[in-house]
Amino acid sequence: MRTWFTAHFAEFLNARGRRLVGWDEIIHYGGLTPSSVIMSWRGEKGGMKAAQEGYDVLMAPVFPTYFDYAQDEGADEPLSIGQSVLLEDVYAYEPSARWPDKASFEKVLGVQCQLWREVIIDEAHLEYMAFPRVCALAEVAWSETRDDFAAFRQRLAHHLVRLDAYGVNYRPLAGPRPWQQRAAGRKAYQPRFNLNAALANMDQWAESGEPPAEHLAD
Repeated sequence: MRTWFTAHFAEFLNARGRRLVGWDEIIHYGGLTPSSVIMSWRGEKGGMKAAQEGYDVLMAPVFPTYFDYAQDEGADEPLSIGQSVLLEDVYAYEPSARWPDKASFEKVLGVQCQLWREVIIDEAHLEYMAFPRVCALAEVAWSETRDDFAAFRQRLAHHLVRLDAYGVNYRPLAGPRPWQQRAAGRKAYQPRFNLNAALANMDQWAESGEPPAEHLAD
């Protein structure tokens, strides 16, 4: 059924001058057209495999580009889906670092972040989870080379003034403001996806298929 579904919409979109974009599981099911784009979320191996097979790729690994995970492990962080993805983690991400060959890396169109809304309460919460991590990812995406994290923090401090002017509810570098902290009695995160356990298996998942069920809570 998945193969049929993928093939149906790949052909439907292709006939209308559009491209199918799908998560990396679809490279295991077949039905793709040559113009299909693969989003590599289960680590990087799925993207590498797709690129070596000639597909364009978007790098979107769960660590460190899923921004529905907490900004820090502190108890005062608002509700999130899982353990922390720090600002430093995002800035340190280098898509080409583990890539096996330069030729297939040319198939990488870019990187993207994800911010799923299962536990996002409102727009202010959404902005808090996105900023300033999305600023770090922008530098990853658009900078040929990057300086150290300390220099980035200095530049970011100037940019946060702009976000203040626009009224963006970002997370300050020192931690959440009092009104941004989680409400009393609310879980710091939903244990739906164990990020630390999952990271150890990401490469295996990308080579096979979907994640093992034991890493997904009921």
